[in-house]
Amino acid sequence: MVREDFSCVYHCFNATSMVYNKSCVTECPRDSPFNESGICVSKCSTYNILYGSVCIRDCPVNMFRYNKTCTTSCPKLAPFDFEALNTKFCLESCPDFTLVHRHVCKLQCPDGFFLWNRTCVRTCPDSAPIIYVLNKRVPQFKIPICITNCPDDTFSDGISCVKTCDKNMYVFNSTCVDRCPTSHRLLEGSTSPYSCVSQCRIAENLNDNRCTAECPDDKLVFDRTCVSECPISNPLVLNQECLSQCPIYLLNESGTCVSRCSKGHYMFNRYCVKRCPETHRYMAYGKCNTNCSIYNLLIWNNSCFSSCPKQAMYTFNQTCLTVCPLSHPFDKSGRTSRYSYQVIHYCVASCSDNISPAIFIYGGKCKCSAHLLSHNFTCVENCPSPYNLVHNGECLTQCPNHFVGYNNTCQASCPEHAKYVYDGLCREACPSSHPYYAAALSYPNSLTCLESCTDSNKSPGRFLYNMTCVKRCPNATVLYGSNCIQKCPLDNSLIYKKEDNGNYIIVCVDKCPVTTFTRGKNCYDQCPEPLASYLPNRTCLEQCPKHRRFRYRFRTNVNTFTYRCKSSCDKIIFDSTSCVDVCPPDTPFEFGQTCVRKCPATHMFHEQQKYRCLAECKPPLVEVNHTCFRSCPASIPFLMNNTCVEKCPKPFNMTSPSFQGPTCVRKCLHPLLRENNKCTQACTGKFIVNNVCEDIIGCPNEYRYIEKSSRGTICRKVCQENEFVFEDVQCTKKCPKFDVENQCVESCPDTHPYTVKLIYSFKRDSTCYSTCPKLTYDNSCVNSCPPSYLVFKSKKTCVKECPASDPIKSNGECLKTCPGSKIASEKNTCIDKFECDSSKGLHVYDSKCVTQCPSGTYRNYQDNTCSPMSLGYILLITVLAVIGITCLFGAYLVFRRNSFYRQKLISNNVEQAETDDGCLTLEIDATDDAVGHECDASALEMYNNSPGYRQNTPTIQTMDDSSRYNDDTQPRGAVDDSSRYKQNTQPDGTLDDSSRSKQDKPPMEIVDVSPRYKHDTP
Repeated sequence: MVREDFSCVYHCFNATSMVYNKSCVTECPRDSPFNESGICVSKCSTYNILYGSVCIRDCPVNMFRYNKTCTTSCPKLAPFDFEALNTKFCLESCPDFTLVHRHVCKLQCPDGFFLWNRTCVRTCPDSAPIIYVLNKRVPQFKIPICITNCPDDTFSDGISCVKTCDKNMYVFNSTCVDRCPTSHRLLEGSTSPYSCVSQCRIAENLNDNRCTAECPDDKLVFDRTCVSECPISNPLVLNQECLSQCPIYLLNESGTCVSRCSKGHYMFNRYCVKRCPETHRYMAYGKCNTNCSIYNLLIWNNSCFSSCPKQAMYTFNQTCLTVCPLSHPFDKSGRTSRYSYQVIHYCVASCSDNISPAIFIYGGKCKCSAHLLSHNFTCVENCPSPYNLVHNGECLTQCPNHFVGYNNTCQASCPEHAKYVYDGLCREACPSSHPYYAAALSYPNSLTCLESCTDSNKSPGRFLYNMTCVKRCPNATVLYGSNCIQKCPLDNSLIYKKEDNGNYIIVCVDKCPVTTFTRGKNCYDQCPEPLASYLPNRTCLEQCPKHRRFRYRFRTNVNTFTYRCKSSCDKIIFDSTSCVDVCPPDTPFEFGQTCVRKCPATHMFHEQQKYRCLAECKPPLVEVNHTCFRSCPASIPFLMNNTCVEKCPKPFNMTSPSFQGPTCVRKCLHPLLRENNKCTQACTGKFIVNNVCEDIIGCPNEYRYIEKSSRGTICRKVCQENEFVFEDVQCTKKCPKFDVENQCVESCPDTHPYTVKLIYSFKRDSTCYSTCPKLTYDNSCVNSCPPSYLVFKSKKTCVKECPASDPIKSNGECLKTCPGSKIASEKNTCIDKFECDSSKGLHVYDSKCVTQCPSGTYRNYQDNTCSPMSLGYILLITVLAVIGITCLFGAYLVFRRNSFYRQKLISNNVEQAETDDGCLTLEIDATDDAVGHECDASALEMYNNSPGYRQNTPTIQTMDDSSRYNDDTQPRGAVDDSSRYKQNTQPDGTLDDSSRSKQDKPPMEIVDVSPRYKHDTP
């Protein structure tokens, strides 16, 4: 910017100068009159307010904030004084959650009072009986107010709103209750408190009285209910679900559907069997086979193996034997391949093969001599390359597992002077390509050479210390990059104590990460005790500042404790500066948010375990000597009116179970049963008569039916509506096989032969029907048609194509007509009327889209329909037709008359002239058309050259017929030729009238017609 002496500077040196347009000025101009952080601005920024002519963050003490301006007192437009977050505001009216006292908006009522209608009351009125604590409007204040209903994210617990109900209570209609009502007796939820529901959701199963997404491991799912065992109708199990049969891609193993057979079972015809049948007695790859040769395997104990087991390690004729047969008594052993450690033993008749004469027989085995080595079933003096390593007298390319090569021999560990292992061999030092090392787990007292420490598959640690890969840097060292060193270098002098997989590591950094807290040259993820983390500037402090004076102690990710400076306590205030989760022993009671030595008289009750001071013991808590217990003690075990008593008074002489203890009641409520003087969930081994447990041999005579349940054997006069009669005496929820009119049967009778087959399932409904209730498909009842099939409703059947009686396809159904305002297309599908486009030649007729209107209708272009012809329309068409025919006939008559007159005129006007050779000169009709050319060219030329003709008439020329149809020809019609002759030609001399006298006609004048025919000839 430019200083007043016109020199460029980064900021103004004079403390009284401000920046304006990159220049230093002593006073801000009128267009930017306010000083904000040494810069002239037209108005203060969003987070600043105006104090005089200076923009500041907060108003001074005892001043008020109004319209982003600091003022000494509130104006009349905003007369109310409200203080929050250490700032005083001027408001037009007090907020709803404050107490109005004169012109001051107060945030809290005195202790023991509640805020209602902007006043403090000792008890909430009936119109707003619920107490709710506001703690989000102004964070450092908790304001108890009276409201009508609890907010949506809370639950009603008596007259209080809570974030969650107590674990021993239940949730019903956003209210905490001690038991669920009968109409909503089922429990829903993964953990307590559970919600009361009338029925489980579709994705849930019923387990006793609990709705759960999954049944327990010891139970199975049948009909969305958790059962101990599957019923007879669905005996198979898949993923804990009872099925009638396994899907085609799974196997049946002892009633369970599995993808593969378990150990000791073999697959045969989609079943898992322990023993294969005789026809497929050989077992290979988990299957029963007819033989082992298809896999080129060996036979042992009716199973196929790639190699013989130890207990039958000898191979003869593709069979594993415990001993070789007498015909082939010798064992000739060797490895199966170059890279295999597997030894195979062959039974041979003789060890001699003329290839390795050094083989001798020892203990029934073919072995090499002591000075020779075994290689590929032969004996050699020296192992050939690459079989350079010797193990147990055998040549190998590499040592077996847990052995390392040294001096061409495989041994368990390396010697001290060659303890470095590289490429399976002992070496005196690691090669330069793998300079780092770590302890070798496979070889004692050896070190494995590594290319780097970062390879997690080979290196035990990722940090380097003295050329050794380690998991953690040793004590008194720090991590710099990936190396453990004694002291951080100058370019990374800061020390960062970093959490790493549950442990701390000390790292050298050039600057602390933005998420850490600092103190001196140290960076911490969390400040160590007793320091407290201060979030605004991310530092570690010994004492928290006043505006965040509370030290909150919490557990870190590495299971250590640390402190944090907070403006308020979320839980309990121990003293003026500490927040605790549990009050200390010398002040054990929790009253509000404070730990006290003794509960006050207004809250003399306290919880036994939490030591909370309470005004009264509310359910589910019970009272014993001013102490609130979760349940009644053994000395006074019964609960009466939320108080523990020694025994139940009359008439409450029955006891009902509850979480707090046996409750004194007049009678047992459903679903509880009465047994003597107790209410119980079940009475095992007894009969239940009218909800009373009776220790009798059988049901009374009037109770004809029994129902076996987990509660006991229930005696019933009639079975319930949703039950079936089984074996004439038992009521059951589901029949083992089939049911007909509430009766269980072994099979469907002839009167009710149908059952419903479920599409996409192997299941079939157990109910027998006289006729299919919904649809018929493939001689079976179904609830819906399979894909590519249509519903023929009138016949209740599934069809491939719609019949002629119901030809229209709509939403998978065959219909007579389209529903609603839709019409049928030519393909018998339903379309909207606008799709029947007249521009494509389509029209609407009788709720159909047609290409041509049928007879008796006409195209109505106004609404694009085929409209029927009315009587008037038919008469009009008839009249117009008659008129049209009459006009045509009249035109025809006129044409015939004109033709007649023209022919007559032609005959009158034609003069036949004979030349000397007796030929016709020319015929010219009334239209001057050339009719014939019967004279040859020479005759015409002679006639034209005659003296009399040349003098009086133009030369008659032969003419192309096409010239007669030239556009310039005269119109056809009767013409007075004599007038034309008189006008155009007049004879200059006498004319031979011999020809005229012969015809007895007036002399005919010859007219030059050549101009009318546009000929090019002269």
